[in-house]
Amino acid sequence: MHNERDRFLTRVLRRRCPTAHNRFMTTTPTNAGNSNSDGKVEINRPLIAALAVVCLLIGAIWWYLTVGDQMPIWPGVFMRIGMFLGALWVALPTRTRPAAWAKVSPWTFAGLFLIILMFARNPRIAITWLRVLVPLLAVVSILTLILRPKPKDRPQHRQ
Repeated sequence: MHNERDRFLTRVLRRRCPTAHNRFMTTTPTNAGNSNSDGKVEINRPLIAALAVVCLLIGAIWWYLTVGDQMPIWPGVFMRIGMFLGALWVALPTRTRPAAWAKVSPWTFAGLFLIILMFARNPRIAITWLRVLVPLLAVVSILTLILRPKPKDRPQHRQ
């Protein structure tokens, strides 16, 4: 299979550029690198986590060491990239859990998209909602911790 492909590439490249065809020849199989036999790319979760931590640390140290009224743009850039990579790391699948977006319905996705669009168009709505929702969520989570039913002790099954 690779010989046929190599011969085809050699023929095509010789017609287009007779002197440079050797430079473009590939001998690696098409699924080389980080992909499995299904063609899906495997993502290295620990590497993404390490990159997120490094970006966050670089941004925080750079921000801390900045002196004066003028704040350079790069600490913010590193912090945002670090937060994005951290969120990606949380959302990626593990061996025991599928990806975070695997079970999201189209209706939920559309609703979240519309909410984000609404907040982007008028940020004052977001601030007003956050003033109401954050205390409400705090109260609901505290009540959930206090009022949830206790797990029942089940007798051991004898064999």
